Amino acid sequence: MRKTIAFVLLVALAVSGAAQDWTLKELGVGLVVEDAAYAERLTVAERGSSFDAKALYENGALAGTYRGNQRFAAWIQGPPSDHPAWYWSCVVRFPDGKTAEFGPYGFYAAGHGTLAIPVGGYAEGAWELRFSIRHRDTKEVRKVGTVKFTTTWGSPTAAATPGWKLLDSGVGIYDQTNYDTVLAPVERGESWSRSRLYEKGYFANRSLVFGAWLKGPPTKDYLDPGGMPIWLYGFTLTEPGKAPVDFGPYNFYAPGFATAFINCASGSLGAWKLDWFLVNRANGQRFPVKTLGFTLTE
Repeated sequence: MRKTIAFVLLVALAVSGAAQDWTLKELGVGLVVEDAAYAERLTVAERGSSFDAKALYENGALAGTYRGNQRFAAWIQGPPSDHPAWYWSCVVRFPDGKTAEFGPYGFYAAGHGTLAIPVGGYAEGAWELRFSIRHRDTKEVRKVGTVKFTTTWGSPTAAATPGWKLLDSGVGIYDQTNYDTVLAPVERGESWSRSRLYEKGYFANRSLVFGAWLKGPPTKDYLDPGGMPIWLYGFTLTEPGKAPVDFGPYNFYAPGFATAFINCASGSLGAWKLDWFLVNRANGQRFPVKTLGFTLTE
């Protein structure tokens, strides 16, 4: 009897361990290559947080024919497995607030799955994709992450600029002593030593910090009828090997600038990316402003 109980316990532990053996490697949205090796590996031609739906449609990306084999899609990447025990699903929140669930779908042996974005008549607005996984045997369900992006119909530049103009942006060291009244960059650059930044105390959030900044006109120059600034700001931070993370929207400081402290003391080495965007206070529409990149070295 004891042997039977012990055997059952071991089987239960084995099943439990197997149910937890899955780790998210990446979520994203952009252009996915659907070539002959599509099932064997995930190849991303372009990723981002804002897309021109008109250009995607006219160039064939919605049909999977852009540059021959590229499709506008979202992806989920987990560990490879010859016999995948997990399925994945995605709940899409459309720009008008409606939602639809897609899946469950099986992972390819290489550990990835893709979802063609159902753009349909939703040409403009903010999208949200919520991914989850479900175990085939235990039925365990896990929420694994969210991807957000916006679409516009045509170039968003003209719509984003009335009353707002980019005056400066950068990545580096800035003095935040007078954080809400003076933008004071001290050092700019595209390559940074993590060890140096740590040793100098730039990750300690003191007067001198490592981060990024964006500067436009004073907020009083673009007010709505109620006397509130029309534009808010946000940014998407992409760390090497990880899913992009959205921050914001936030208010600009009155002089018209914004700063973003980047604490990458324990972050991945390699190419980082920060995408600044404006958000219209009235309707929540998002417009890309500037993409900044930097390389983090040891």
